[in-house]
Amino acid sequence: MIPPELNKPGLIELSDTRIRFRKQTILPDCGGGGGWGNAHWGTVEIVSSDETSVVVKVRGVGDNNWPVDGDHTIPFCGD
Repeated sequence: MIPPELNKPGLIELSDTRIRFRKQTILPDCGGGGGWGNAHWGTVEIVSSDETSVVVKVRGVGDNNWPVDGDHTIPFCGD
């Protein structure tokens, strides 16, 4: 989760303890696990943001079981 004051174009280091994350891995045999916390690794660059979504570039975050690195458009949830 990115706090509202950081929701603007620019680079965010995920080691910033204001950034919260949740990571979950589901394996083909129905096993897996997950966790949440803060002080993750990698970066998120906010390219643009409006009232409905945010466009980001995620780098250095994923691994073979959690392939999230790349460019993403993420819709906001809720009202």
